[in-house]
Order: sequence, then structure tokens, then C-alpha cells
Amino acid sequence: MSSLIEVKNVIKQYSNAEGKLLTVLDGIDLNFEQGSFTCILGPSGCGKTTLLELIGGFQLPTSGQILTNGNPVKGPGMDRSMVFQTFDQLLPWKTVFKNVEYALTINKIGADKKEREDTVMKFLSLVELEKFRDYYPHQISGGMKQRVAIARSLAQRPQVILMDEPFASLDSQTRNTLQEQLFRIWEKANVTIVFITHNIQEAIVLGSKIVVMAKSPSKIVVNIDNPVDAGGGIRFPDAKGYNECWKFLHEKISAQTYKEELIQENNPDEIC
Repeated sequence: MSSLIEVKNVIKQYSNAEGKLLTVLDGIDLNFEQGSFTCILGPSGCGKTTLLELIGGFQLPTSGQILTNGNPVKGPGMDRSMVFQTFDQLLPWKTVFKNVEYALTINKIGADKKEREDTVMKFLSLVELEKFRDYYPHQISGGMKQRVAIARSLAQRPQVILMDEPFASLDSQTRNTLQEQLFRIWEKANVTIVFITHNIQEAIVLGSKIVVMAKSPSKIVVNIDNPVDAGGGIRFPDAKGYNECWKFLHEKISAQTYKEELIQENNPDEIC
């Protein structure tokens, strides 16, 4: 597979109230292949969301470069779509159907209304919500809202979907169900996904690649193909190699958290 997204030596810095530069990302190098599902893990504050926003074009790096299809990212684009953690990303005065259709209308996707309607129903069916087309956001669950947001993203035909902890606020049972549904959607939709999570289980279950980011300084400490045998499908906890992979990732994240605590104790000004 070819690299769809290239992150080349990216540094991102901000100025605090005193004018001191704080480094959020420090020399990040990553490649995301076409059709891959990459899960990014790391402690809070390590810059995971910042990296996602840079790939999305919502922010620009201080130095370094991000490319999609070999072209520099200079801002948001139709080739990249984002799904957030919040359940409030839908328009409350529009139905499920109209929420998805609206995204197509404002982005001028589809030759006419009939084509847009067919596209909406295709992706509502993919996320198994076609029977809820006329419901309003307040009438459906949090998990269903996230599936609508995923359908809306897919309907815009992006090459990449950027997902910022979309299941973090859900109960464990709903979360597990949506993980499996998202995996099936990814298999069918032929889309590249970059998925931020704090959950090791989620990263192993979903990711074809797993990345661990460190804080202080913010760097990549793990970048591996998922070693767990998927058996042609989603990786359940009883899959071969699951326990070994979980322990490996847990040790890496725990080491970074401990290192951060030591730095903060001895030199708190260096924490970004």
C-alpha cells in the first residue's frame, strides 16, 4: 500500500501567557497508508488531538510538513473528514436524514436531490440506521448519534476519516458494539482511518497499525503493525497474541507516564 498521508519532522509550538514557547509536538514522523486503520495512544496532553487537527488542516505546524497524496496540507479539505468525541456534532433541528443530506448539500456533492437522497440512504444503511431516518438527535442514543456522524463523514466520500476518541463517553457495552460496527464499516467503505484513543483494548481491537506517543518531549515511541492475529476480522481478547500486545503497550504508556511525573516533579516548567 502507498502512503496517503506523510507527517515529516513536524514540530508544533505555542506561546504561553509569559511568551514562553511550549512544544506540543517535537519532530513527529509518521506515514499512513491507503486503507489503513491507525490507532494513536498516549497519555493526556501528549498532543494526539493536535496531531489530528494538523492532519485535518485545522492548524498548521510550526515547522515540518504534512502531505496528503504528495500535496502539502494548507487547510481543511474534502479529502479529510473529522468525527469528534462530543455527541453535539449533529444539528438538533434536523432529522438524522437531513443531518447527513445537509453535509452533501453545502459541499455540493451529488448531481441532484435524488442522487443525494440515494447517497444518504446508502450510508445510513451502512451504519444500520435507515429505520431512524426521521428521528431527531434528541430522540436517539449517544451511540446512534456517533453512527450518524460517521455516516455523514462517509457520505462526503473522504479518503481519510479522523476520529478523536469518538466512543470515549459511551458505556463499555455500547463502546464494544460500536467498535465492531466501525470495524465492519471500515472493511466495506475502503477508507483510511486515523483514530485517537486512550484505551489499549480499543487500539488492539481496531488498529491495523498502533502508534504510541510520549509526552515531554512529545515523540513517537511505538509505531508497529498490529501483531495480534485478526483471523480475517476484528481482534477479540481471546485472539492469539492479544495479551502479549496489551502488556507491551501498557508498559510503554506506563513508562511514559512515570517519566512525565518525574520531569514535572523536578522541573515543572518543562512540561508542555
